[in-house]
Amino acid sequence: MRLPALVGLIAACSFPTKSPGATDGRMIDGAGSDGGMIDAMIDAAKDGPPPPCITISGTVTALDATGVGSAVPGTQITLFDSVNDANLGSTNADGSGNFALSIATNGAPVNVYLEAFGSAFMETFAWPPGPLSADDTGVTVEMTTTTTLASFANLCGASQDASHGTVIVEAIHDNAPIGGAKITSSPLAGGSCADPFMAGVTALFDVPPGLVTVEATGSGTFVQHTVNALAGTLTLTQIVEE
Repeated sequence: MRLPALVGLIAACSFPTKSPGATDGRMIDGAGSDGGMIDAMIDAAKDGPPPPCITISGTVTALDATGVGSAVPGTQITLFDSVNDANLGSTNADGSGNFALSIATNGAPVNVYLEAFGSAFMETFAWPPGPLSADDTGVTVEMTTTTTLASFANLCGASQDASHGTVIVEAIHDNAPIGGAKITSSPLAGGSCADPFMAGVTALFDVPPGLVTVEATGSGTFVQHTVNALAGTLTLTQIVEE
C-alpha cells in the first residue's frame, strides 16, 4: 500500500473558482517520501514570514490492489481551511491528472487540507502535519476504491465499517520516511497495519468518525496533530519526529 503525497505549493495568487457544490467541506489525501510538506514548514521557519500566496500542485493517481497507480483526469480537488472548513477554492485535474491551487497567506502560515473527489473512488483527504508557509510542487495524490481498501484491510486482518473512516499515516524525520515507529490514534482505530514495503507507513482501519489525534512512539519524539476522519472516506497525513 502506498501513502499519497502531502500538500505542496507554488506561488502566484490567481485563484481558481470556488466550487459551489463541493461536497460537505472535507478531505483529500497526500503524503510522499519526498517530504514536500515538511520542506514547506521548515523553509518557513528559516526564512521568516511566508510569501503573499502559496500554491498546491501535483498529480492525482488511482491505486489498485497490485499497488499500480494510473492518472485520474477530471478529479475535483478542493482546498479547505482546517480551522473552520471554509472552501478556499477548487479545480479539476487535467487530462494527465495534474492540478494546482493557490491561496493567500496574509503574511501568516495557513492551516489547510485538501479533498479529492471522483465518482469511481473513495473521497480522499490530505492533511499536512502542521501549518504551511512555503511553496512546494510534485504532490502525488493517490486514491483508491472501497473494494481495494477492503482487500488491504483483509490482508491486515482488520475490518472496515462503512460508518467509520480510514487514516493512513507516514512517519517522517529530516524529510524522509522512517521505520520502527508505532503509530496510533485517539480515539483508537479498530485495527492497524504497518506497510511491509514502505518504511514508516501505517494504515489505521475502522477509525471512529470525527476529530482524531494522530500519535506515534519510537526512538525520538513525535509531534502529534489532529485530522478529521469522516465516515466512509480515506484520510492521509504524516507525523513528524523532532
